[in-house]
Amino acid sequence: MIWAGCPTSSPPALGRATALAKTVVEQGQPIAAALFGDLALEHQLLDRAGYLEALADTADHAATRNLARRLQAAHQQTINWITSVLVEEAAGEPTKVRPTPVQKAVRRLTSVVNYPTRRTAEWINGTAEAVARTRSRVGTVAGAAVDSLTAGRDAALLQAEQIATRKRSRCTETAVHRTRVLAGGPDRR
Repeated sequence: MIWAGCPTSSPPALGRATALAKTVVEQGQPIAAALFGDLALEHQLLDRAGYLEALADTADHAATRNLARRLQAAHQQTINWITSVLVEEAAGEPTKVRPTPVQKAVRRLTSVVNYPTRRTAEWINGTAEAVARTRSRVGTVAGAAVDSLTAGRDAALLQAEQIATRKRSRCTETAVHRTRVLAGGPDRR
């Protein structure tokens, strides 16, 4: 039989090559990522064993039912073990699983490759914080300057209004008063 133009011996060889490639890729993963992959697989196998038990119950096949139950127990134990290793890994405790030499090398290489990125991110974050602090200070100084200029303007216009009143220049007094009030100064004479 021919499979997509290849002899039937190719699919097993292709499967082995795929498995080898998957193994090499998984060796480069951090331990936690590899464990999560194994945990997902174990959950699938547990679910399939449960499905097998349901099929055995339907067919009333006791030997298959017993096999399915043993598989479920084994997969549940494996799930519990992987979960305990993940908890140890997350807590920073020594785990029952050690990284392979490939995983150690990939972790070091990743650390070295990511070093410039981490340093750049730290620099950008520091710069952003400095800009925010400066912006806050500039806002405070600008607010104080505006308050100072406004008070000075109001005082100068009030003084001009009082001088116009003393000199009995009603037209100038009214014009300065309106200017002062329109500029936001107090409406008092």
